Amino acid sequence: MPIESQCLELLSIDGSAKLNKENSQSGPPLFSLGHVASNNSSDEMGNMSEIANTSSVTSLNSENLFNSPTDGASPSTVRTGLKCFWNWLKTPLGMLTTIYGLNVIAWGGMLFLLICNAAPAMCRPTCDDIHSARKKWIEIDSQILNALFCVPGFGLAPWRIRDLYFWVKWRLAGEQIALARLCDIHRSWFYRIYYDFMCYNEPIVETGSGDMVQRFEYDVSGMPGRISEGTPMIFDEGTLIKLSCNGTTPSVVILDYGRNVEGYATFHVSKRSGDTSAFEMTYSETRALLDSDMGDGPIPFAAAMDTYRINRYNITEQKTYTNRLIQGGLRYQKLNLSSAGEVELSGIGFKPTVSSTPIAALPGSFSCSDPVLNRIWQVGARTTQLTEIPANSLPDFWVITDEGAFIESLAPQPLNADFATSMTAYDLEFSVRPIMNGFGFTVLSDTIASGVYIFVNAANSSISAHAGSTERSKPIASAKLTSNITLNQWHTVHSTVKMADISVRIDGVPVFSFSQSAAFYGSFGLGASLGHSALFTNVSLGVSGKKMYNSPLNDSSVLQDFLLGTNPLPVSVDGSRRDRIAYMGDLDIATATSFASTYGREYINGTIELLGSFQMPPGFFVPTAKVQQAPRATEINANITGLIGYSFSIVSAMARFYEQTGDTDFLSHWAPKTARMLDWAHSQTLPNGLFNISNPALGGDWNHYDPALDGVVSKFNLIYAYALKQWLPFMDNAGLNTTLYAERLDNLQNAINTHLWSHTLQAYYVSDSHKDFLSQEANALAVLADTATYGNRTSATVLSTLSRELYVPSGALAFSNKSVASGWAQKISPYASGYHLKAAFHANDSVNANYLLHSVWGPMSDPLHTNYTGCMWEVIAADGTPGLGSGTSLCHVWSSGPTADLSRYVLGVQPVTPGFKEWKIVPQSLDLNWAKGAYPVPGGRIYVDWSFDSSDLLHMNVTAPNGTKGTVYLPTPLRKTLNKYNATGFLSNEKGSFTVQGGETFSIHQTN
Repeated sequence: MPIESQCLELLSIDGSAKLNKENSQSGPPLFSLGHVASNNSSDEMGNMSEIANTSSVTSLNSENLFNSPTDGASPSTVRTGLKCFWNWLKTPLGMLTTIYGLNVIAWGGMLFLLICNAAPAMCRPTCDDIHSARKKWIEIDSQILNALFCVPGFGLAPWRIRDLYFWVKWRLAGEQIALARLCDIHRSWFYRIYYDFMCYNEPIVETGSGDMVQRFEYDVSGMPGRISEGTPMIFDEGTLIKLSCNGTTPSVVILDYGRNVEGYATFHVSKRSGDTSAFEMTYSETRALLDSDMGDGPIPFAAAMDTYRINRYNITEQKTYTNRLIQGGLRYQKLNLSSAGEVELSGIGFKPTVSSTPIAALPGSFSCSDPVLNRIWQVGARTTQLTEIPANSLPDFWVITDEGAFIESLAPQPLNADFATSMTAYDLEFSVRPIMNGFGFTVLSDTIASGVYIFVNAANSSISAHAGSTERSKPIASAKLTSNITLNQWHTVHSTVKMADISVRIDGVPVFSFSQSAAFYGSFGLGASLGHSALFTNVSLGVSGKKMYNSPLNDSSVLQDFLLGTNPLPVSVDGSRRDRIAYMGDLDIATATSFASTYGREYINGTIELLGSFQMPPGFFVPTAKVQQAPRATEINANITGLIGYSFSIVSAMARFYEQTGDTDFLSHWAPKTARMLDWAHSQTLPNGLFNISNPALGGDWNHYDPALDGVVSKFNLIYAYALKQWLPFMDNAGLNTTLYAERLDNLQNAINTHLWSHTLQAYYVSDSHKDFLSQEANALAVLADTATYGNRTSATVLSTLSRELYVPSGALAFSNKSVASGWAQKISPYASGYHLKAAFHANDSVNANYLLHSVWGPMSDPLHTNYTGCMWEVIAADGTPGLGSGTSLCHVWSSGPTADLSRYVLGVQPVTPGFKEWKIVPQSLDLNWAKGAYPVPGGRIYVDWSFDSSDLLHMNVTAPNGTKGTVYLPTPLRKTLNKYNATGFLSNEKGSFTVQGGETFSIHQTN
């Protein structure tokens, strides 16, 4: 392959940038600051002497991205310059510019000679006579020069204004991308410091298909001004990447951002040549999935991000390209040019749609003597950031035109109507004009877009059905199209659905008929597979001869019909990549973490406002909601839901929101709805006092991969008790009957302890139908609801059983080992472990708290972990890998519990009255040498700083906002008994506690 087939230009790469082959071994980076290093250079990179301009390597550490043309000049530079000038002179532009320059020199020289009176013969009668030849030629010469200078000057004014604009942005706003643009436009103005890898023996990787791919990898996590500084996530504004392909060997560059980012993918094309029609970018949270043909996608569940984790471009211009739709959480990005051309890119990265505030600048903070705990707190905070979506930040999913809805490479999203989700038989008809390759649609779709996907591929005259959301889903049936589907022509599609039996007609001709067992009820949606696009219009839905929906799809109001528009509220969703939907089950933990770190009060309030509007007449809630909708104005007329535990979770989240804010309007609005939910739960209790799931549809839980449970289930009884416990302190303020609900809680706890406790297990068993194993979450909730202390039993009994039955090297199993025989998976749930951790802190059990922190969350927060994303994972396999394989969300907010717990229990900041008008500091020392941080509260922050010196004596400082008061307790356990101390800034003290007034700094120093 010729030298120019692949060159990578890098300008001023700071941080830990490195260049690696895909299959390179561990060791020093192949590219690093201040030197060039290689592992077996002859094998890895070819002849290192072919690396251009290594003499200026050390200047990479300079703050200046570009040097003047004379810096570093050498004879080789002069020779290269002369050669480049000759090549340029042979071009039409070069020739014209040269002629122009020669004219300026000639006419300018003539004017100079005339002014110097170098031609006496022209001075007749005198040199200054207006009729003399000298004066006439000075006038002629001046006008010619005026034309030579002024006409091009005015003609180039717009370009000069552009250059001034970029210069001002660089000088005044400090935008390096502006300087990089100037460098691209005026290359002769700058001496660019770069490495041009002349790949005589470029890295070649053989893929499974036998194709040969040249690949370079970059770790760009250390780039300045990115996540750590809260600026838009750009790979490096001053870096140029050149991809060059001969049409046979794809040119690939892989970027590693070090941890998850999100947003609109963007890049600038500085230069292109040849065929650049086949350029694509692929995304993934993990490196392992980046080389699959779909990255770690598709993600079809909602219209909150691009369906596919791959974007394809036909590059035709030198400009900035920005994706229309968002890519959710990703760590890796692959650039791939497979057509015979060359493209030079800069400004590669993502324009974030969520907050990019540096973790160190968040309202909440935490640090301590254990770096593992510091990482855990920060990673939980970053997870929260990536899952808090600002209002009106999501783009429209479809492009609405006068002709209809244009859909390109997007999974169908179902019609959102109360009647639609339960439809079993209907007729669907629409007009479609396939633009590229074909189109698709779903029938019998559930709310997260999974149903029967019908894939019409006009490019190869085929039609197929799949159980799911895209053409990648499990195939059901297929057929060849007997009629010709012409691209760019309108066609009428009619599908008849009768539960298991589905048929399709196109332009009145039957083309497809099949029976299936994948889905039996649900809505419909319209879409297009990857690389396909189409216009849709005149869609109609009929049920038993009655038209239920009709639209030409040519007005933006139609977006709301399918939940395809923006999000009217700020919301907290479950994951950055998957599912980007609001879930009640996540909300209890997400609320606590948000208040401790980002103080995302508006996001939690918006999520409760949205989800809480989905309450049904009995009192329970719909467990999930897509965020592209306003809160419902009316209740859903239904009396069945699923995931009943989630209805208790939102009730607990409401209590926590009020605890943190003291918002009385919030309390007044949601307390009656909470009472309805708790009253329904009470109505479902058996004569023995236990809460019972009589309808199996209500069962199921966050562990969707395990069997669903109904009847008497310990988890559902204990989460009910936990919700009651959370609400009891606020019921008087809410105007509810505290005595009534306290009595119900007492009766429920007695029933739980009487009937659900297993003396054999020394824990609460899973359910009446599974008494031989235990649930981690259920038993943790028993501790948190103060249910586990009963008779001669204590919380320590339960926590001891959990450690004995659940602990494995990678953390704590969600269910004990005997569950396997009943079909349960052996997985570690950071969600369930989050309640386990809270229970350990609640019981002041530092041993179990430390074990859980270091075994469950420590590896996830370790940057050296293979699957590190800088965020918390959804679920973990028993061996410590992502628990759901390629489908695992590696940025899931329900796993962020430790961030809140470290602030609440190690800093010790806890409210006594709602909104922290009165507070307490109750630190647990957790075998740490010191801990400090800030907890955001209404009106300011509470600062805590405690430490043990080399003599094991305590030093502690606490500051709180004006208008508040609190009680400070000393960290437990102290390393030495408190006999003597010096203390200031307190009102009174009693038995090791100190009453403190807000606005004053309380300080205590233990002495010998």
